[in-house]
Amino acid sequence: MDDTDTEADGGDAEAAADTEAAADTEIDPAELPTLVADNGLTRLFANRVRAQVLVALSYADEPLTPAEIASAVGVADSTVYEALEPLSAFDIFETTEAGGETTEGEASGDATAGDEASGDATAGDEASGDSTAGDGSFADTTTTRYALAADDELVAAVERVARLATERRYPAE
Repeated sequence: MDDTDTEADGGDAEAAADTEAAADTEIDPAELPTLVADNGLTRLFANRVRAQVLVALSYADEPLTPAEIASAVGVADSTVYEALEPLSAFDIFETTEAGGETTEGEASGDATAGDEASGDATAGDEASGDSTAGDGSFADTTTTRYALAADDELVAAVERVARLATERRYPAE
């Protein structure tokens, strides 16, 4: 037996041990609500609008402003701001400012700062692109454009899940 066979057998043994450990793990039904609430997937897709924002950015050929995302998704600008803030925690955006400076990983300060569940954020003057942040300050949102990070593993996985879900929901005939 050569070293390659030993490594392969060791890898198979580890996989079997992991599978056994997972099967032996019992979850107390009382813990289930907390596990579900704290799961990253639950946080990522906490509501329909977050999923729609991700899909709109996935299909877009260029970075979009929050107003363009809102138009594509069919919701108010304020609803997009409310979705962008918690999504930014996943470090999946590249943002471009008016000067062309690109930042990765988080939404710029124009997303609402209010509590995502409370709905404290307001759209403000949508025509001017101003929005009211949770602290009452105003941010110019017309200059920030959002795109999904091209080289991000989570973005690739979300895009794959979106494609697979669409294919299963609407199978080719």
